[in-house]
Amino acid sequence: MKDNIPAHKNCQNCGACCGIIPASETELKAIKKHLRKVPHIRKLASERQEIDKTNCPFRNDEKRRCDIYRVRPTICGLMGVVKGLRCKHGNSAELDGRVYLQSHRQEPFVILNAIDWSNP
Repeated sequence: MKDNIPAHKNCQNCGACCGIIPASETELKAIKKHLRKVPHIRKLASERQEIDKTNCPFRNDEKRRCDIYRVRPTICGLMGVVKGLRCKHGNSAELDGRVYLQSHRQEPFVILNAIDWSNP
């Protein structure tokens, strides 16, 4: 379902939406699997957490991008395209986000910022 989320046409890659990030258990497993292939990203996430726990540990401010973009949580793709997730650069759509989150309904969510990324 994540593949069906339209791109946010107003995105400036500013990172303002990369704050406290919830992810489903399924998404967390995908992120951890990805990090086993790119362990340097896990290290960077851990270093970023030491500095600031209020921003997503996978936000790369220097490169103005997400270090786990391919496996990012669904919520990240919804910013600026669904009702209630406002982008400071304006929303490019006002879709109902519940449609995209239905597959995660029964799963517990975790906060990526609260996970200790220093442990593999």
